[in-house]
Amino acid sequence: MKKHTQGFTLIELLVVIAIIGILSGIVLSNLNSARVAARVAAAQETMRGVLSAVHLCVNENHDIVQPAVGDNVCSDISSTTVTWPPLPVGWTYSAGAVLTPGSASYAATGESPVQTVTCVESGCTAS
Repeated sequence: MKKHTQGFTLIELLVVIAIIGILSGIVLSNLNSARVAARVAAAQETMRGVLSAVHLCVNENHDIVQPAVGDNVCSDISSTTVTWPPLPVGWTYSAGAVLTPGSASYAATGESPVQTVTCVESGCTAS
């Protein structure tokens, strides 16, 4: 008489579960790094957007206000009414920006590990 076995053994099921766990761990770690890259790009685009207002202030020889969300970019409010925009969640404008007529440089930091976006008159870069 032939013995028919149906189904999978316990070892086979455990091996499949382990493989699925390893693959899902790899996918989730890649997804997290993609999220970080997206937030860095969002911060960079936000800061690049205010760069034209910074250029306007610099060209009109006005002082630029230290970055703070909601504050005007230029010290002379009649010049421009553009305000420093909010950054993505977890990002803040860095203190110690160099903001003088003829030269402007400001930065924002966020994420873990720490990412920095720095903007100068020629553009913004992430590091």
